[in-house]
Amino acid sequence: MSIGYYQYKQHEFTCKGCGWNGSGKDTEVLEYFDDFFEIGCPKCFELLEIISNPDAAEVRKFGTKKDKAALKKQKALWKQMSQSMLQSADQLLDIPGNEKLIFQLLEKYNGTDTMITISQNGNELWTEIAGYEYYARYIELGNLLQEKYPGRVVDFIPEETPCFFGDSIKAIEVIDNYRKNLGLNK
Repeated sequence: MSIGYYQYKQHEFTCKGCGWNGSGKDTEVLEYFDDFFEIGCPKCFELLEIISNPDAAEVRKFGTKKDKAALKKQKALWKQMSQSMLQSADQLLDIPGNEKLIFQLLEKYNGTDTMITISQNGNELWTEIAGYEYYARYIELGNLLQEKYPGRVVDFIPEETPCFFGDSIKAIEVIDNYRKNLGLNK
């Protein structure tokens, strides 16, 4: 049975581990994940249910004024982030010559947002709003660099920050493999 985010606090639960019985508002959050969280028995911490975080439709239907305002703000931030993103290799500056190129992806805070900047030899080529765990975006940007400067990109060095890797276990391996493949252009 799936219990919605806005309904679980009123739902009655019985713990199979110790027999505790009570409402969802009395349960303990055991762990948070991106899309859901686990609630457990307040006595023995046995898993009782997995609760999905609400999607936009659920927030609009059941959310508080505060939840709906947060959703509106989130949508505006996603729009702003999307508009800041490099979409095409044509948006990058031309770098004349045939020499091999090394790029860096740097993270900086502009007072409002965390930004990522592609630079080459100290020159900023592109800046956009960073998302959390943006190592997949790094690969997209690297592919756009390779498209713009075919055969010339020999490395794309990321600034390794918690925001870059996030909590992904595979991120380091993915980035290392990507950079190794770039090195084949040397």
